[in-house]
Amino acid sequence: MKILVVGSCTGEKTVRDCPAPLTHAITASSKTTLWNRLHTHRGHSDLGGNHRGSIFRKRLGEALWRKLEYPKEKIHTWGVRNSASKPVRLAEAALEREVSTYLGQMPFLWIGVPDAPSPKSDRAYLELNSIALLSNFERPAIDPPSPNWLGLQSGERTNRESGLWNTNHVEKPYDPKFLEKLRAYVSAPLLEYLSSGPPVRPKLVRH
Repeated sequence: MKILVVGSCTGEKTVRDCPAPLTHAITASSKTTLWNRLHTHRGHSDLGGNHRGSIFRKRLGEALWRKLEYPKEKIHTWGVRNSASKPVRLAEAALEREVSTYLGQMPFLWIGVPDAPSPKSDRAYLELNSIALLSNFERPAIDPPSPNWLGLQSGERTNRESGLWNTNHVEKPYDPKFLEKLRAYVSAPLLEYLSSGPPVRPKLVRH
């Protein structure tokens, strides 16, 4: 299982200004791979995409149309229904490209959490507390995002006030003990590397 943290530093000056994290989980039994999930969010190589298959794309698109002042007739179908006809998709194509361009600049980090999926799993625990720790929703903002953060254009109050693209868990308190568990999972690959040693390079044999 993996926790995927997606962030962006587009137009921002500090690490905390980066408009993320957005967290996801992929179970070991899932047919969706990490890269398939990323592709769903990021879009295609031609910058096309499908916001109806990604709530992240949908939210970003809504914020972008406000920032870029898209005409209403161009975006009135955005996020409507789970599928759309070809003419509707063509009308939305320009905004889909804007979303893909923005998302394409976002770095990401994944952490392996190899436990069984459940509401009480480590994955769920780390996801909830990571969001809760960074959220400014309905609490004094310790380090708010900059005025340039795209999320301030979001139609979701939870996005604007939390400083995150998430809506789930932003109102919850965090458990400080989760930082130890997070550190353990982050450190595990490094400890494994140190215990096994660096890879042995084959000797070059000259003839």
